[in-house]
Order: sequence, then C-alpha cells, then structure tokens
Amino acid sequence: YISINRYGKILVYDKRKKAFTENTPLNQLPQNWKTSFNVFHDAVKKQYWITCDSGLAVYDEAAGQMWSKRNNPRHIPLLNNKEIKASVSEFYIDQQRRHCVFAWEGPQVYRCFDSTGSALKDTAGLNGVNTLYTELYKFHETSTGSLWIYGLGNLYSLDKENNRFVFHRNQFLDNYGIRYDKVFQVMEDRDGMIWIATDQGLYYTSPYAKGIINMYLSDIPGELNVTDVIQLQSGEYWLSTWGKGIVTLDRNLKKYPSPLYSNMPAGSNGIKGSYGLTWSMCQQKNTGKVFIGCQNGMLMIYDPQMRQTAYLQPPVFEGKTIRYIAEDQLGQMWFGTQGGQLVKYDGKTFSSVLNLGGGAIIYKILMDAQGWAWIGTQD
Repeated sequence: YISINRYGKILVYDKRKKAFTENTPLNQLPQNWKTSFNVFHDAVKKQYWITCDSGLAVYDEAAGQMWSKRNNPRHIPLLNNKEIKASVSEFYIDQQRRHCVFAWEGPQVYRCFDSTGSALKDTAGLNGVNTLYTELYKFHETSTGSLWIYGLGNLYSLDKENNRFVFHRNQFLDNYGIRYDKVFQVMEDRDGMIWIATDQGLYYTSPYAKGIINMYLSDIPGELNVTDVIQLQSGEYWLSTWGKGIVTLDRNLKKYPSPLYSNMPAGSNGIKGSYGLTWSMCQQKNTGKVFIGCQNGMLMIYDPQMRQTAYLQPPVFEGKTIRYIAEDQLGQMWFGTQGGQLVKYDGKTFSSVLNLGGGAIIYKILMDAQGWAWIGTQD
C-alpha cells in the first residue's frame, strides 16, 4: 500500500490501472479536514492513523469507517484528548505501543501517550541542546526496538536505559561524528547496520554500541588530559587525568565527587601534587580494589568496601611514573613504569621482574590466556 499527499488528499497506487488515484477510503475525512503529510498504519489493530490540520483521524479496516473527535463510537482515548487540538503533523506507534503525537502550536510540540491515552514522559531530550531551527517529522524503528527521530536540523536516538533521546550532531569537523543540515532517511540493513542519509553525506553506525557521546569534563576545553578510563564492577566510570586526579562518573555519565582523596594524609600536597598526576588504573577482580598509578612512582589503592585510600610510594618504582597496570589470572598486579621497569605485586610484596632501562617506557601490559605478559615499550 503506497500513499502520498497532494492538495490535502491521499493518493493510492492502483495496480490494475498502473496509476495513482484518490479512490481510497482514507480520503473520507471529516468535512473541511485536510491531511498533513503523515499516515501511519497500525498493523496490530489494522487501523490507519491520519494526521490532519484539525486533529487525528482513524480509519478502521474491519469496520470500514473513519473516526475522529467528531465521531468516535469506539471511544478511542486519543481522539477525545483535549491536549491534541489541531495542526497534528506526525504520528507514530512504536513496538512498546507508545503513541507519539507531534503538533505545531506555535513551536513544534512533542507528546507521548500509552495505549490507554495516558500521557507519558517519554520525550525527554527532544528539547535538548540543539540551537538550530528544527522540524521533527520522520521516525525509524529498528528490529531491536531502537527508535530514531529525525528531520530538519536534527537526529535523535532513544537511549532505552535512561528513557531519553540523545541528540547526534557535531559542530566541528572530525572523522568520527556526523554533520548535516537535514537528515533525509534512516534505515537498517540486513546486518543490522544503521545508515543515515543527509545533505552532507552518507553515514553509518552500529546498533550494537550505544553510539558516541561527546562530553566536556571541564568548562575550559583542553584543560583536562585524560590518560586512562575504566568501568568499575559497580558500573561507574573513572577517568584518570594529568593534573586533576581521578574524575568519577556514575552509570549515566554524571559526575560525582571523587571518594579517593577523603583521607589524604597531611603534608602530602594532596591532589595538587603527584597524587593528582594520575596515569593508569586497574580494578582487582577478587577484592574490588582500584590501583591507580601516579607521577613519581606514587600509587593509590582504593578500597570500595572501606571507602578508604592507601597512599604509597614503593621504592621499587625508583620514583618513576607508573604508566600502566594489569592483573593476571592469579590476581597479581603488574606495573609498567616510565623508567622501563616491570614490577609485580603479589598482595604482600612489590618486586622488580624486568628492567629495560630509562629509554624503554612501558606503555602497556597485556596478560594473555596462557599467562604470558606482553609488554609494549618505546624503543
């Protein structure tokens, strides 16, 4: 079934005549009503929802009737809803049976209802940080239930975990974001990839990731040099920075005060000293303790159960920056330093395993499934 709009009418393709015609019951709208560019077919209830300049109309296939607020024998809640007045422009029912109703009431207004007609707070984010003139008028739902809304100056996807829409648009030129003035189409291919056609090129993204979120950790761009990032067993995210210590984010990427420095010993120069020049992190699986490597061979070990931090400077590090930390299958911790030293901690003692010399900075340690340690170095 194909329909297009012409002068407020709906055209249907007649296969026999091989032509488009206005001969369709979808044109049986209330007197003086005109359709406003959107017809949605509800395959579950076998109904066509038609957006009009005077409200919503519904054509029921089984009854062969057109219903609206003027004639609503089945008492469909949305047709009687006084919030839905006129100039309805977009309508969509997703797999969760949420009814999206967009209308022009001066600015474009976004509303969402459940199947009983009760209002939902499921349009969060659609009035977000976009500074452009925008018009939302297209929907695409993937096979996994991911909902995309797009149009002029906008592209949103629904973050199902936080029940809010995320705005996708990069203001700056780079190789990883998306730029556009208008999004023409979003579609899913057979492999589940999402393709986005815009006036500034064709983009694609994977549905198996939550997408890319650009965020500033400070009010001054470039102020924080992020050196490492981990997700803790609790689901929180910790970022080590050079100069500002550890930045702590909850599951929803909201910053909260770092608990690391609450018991900082007197005379240590605190976060303004070497304990604020953090380089590497690793959470020990069996204890949950977080090991944090710092400048000048200093080490913090945070115990989430006790909410206490141990501040150490083991002599074995020879005052060199701890650039990387890894854990092996036995729960032992391995440290690579700026001075080319590989150090092992068995829970009691720090011991030097390998010393490559000052020119061989150890950038990374990978513990493989056979127990081998692979060491990435400079020179």
